[in-house]
Amino acid sequence: MKNAVLALVLILFVGCSGTNKNVAPPPQTPQPESKKQVSNAVLGTYSTRLLDKSKARLKNINLAAEQINKVTLPPGETFSFNETVGPRLENRGFQKAKILIKKEKTMGYGGGICQLSTTIYNAALGAGLEIVERHEHEGEIGYVELGDDATVNYPSLDLKIKNNKAVSIRFNCEMSEDEVIVKIISIQ
Repeated sequence: MKNAVLALVLILFVGCSGTNKNVAPPPQTPQPESKKQVSNAVLGTYSTRLLDKSKARLKNINLAAEQINKVTLPPGETFSFNETVGPRLENRGFQKAKILIKKEKTMGYGGGICQLSTTIYNAALGAGLEIVERHEHEGEIGYVELGDDATVNYPSLDLKIKNNKAVSIRFNCEMSEDEVIVKIISIQ
């Protein structure tokens, strides 16, 4: 009986064929994604084509983008374009460029930043964020279809977006040679 038990133990230890087999290790439990991977998840992105590349207009878009890129929006908080960018004044670096007022093109400080607010608005829609306040231009603007835009005018017309996600978000606004690009990125 002792020999039978010993033989069984040897068979189990060495293997049924009596040779030592290379056995694959047990499968590894998947590790959760690192915070670095999660923190850069793009929730929504949108780009608009630059039709007017005047220096003043590009400078205005860049000034507004610099302010917006500094903002991290926690869950449940609301982003305000006007509060973030502030008044479009000459002493704050804004220049005169074409703006649209009641279907008429004229010159005004901060001209061009409506393209940035429009791009942010469409990226927010793609990310499934809650739009709290948005206003349309009264005429064609060219870089998006009529009705897909978001005009801003300090302090009366604002773009407000609520972060309805469980993570903080950031708007990453940039400009290439031909486009204004906005990515909405989750931050953890």
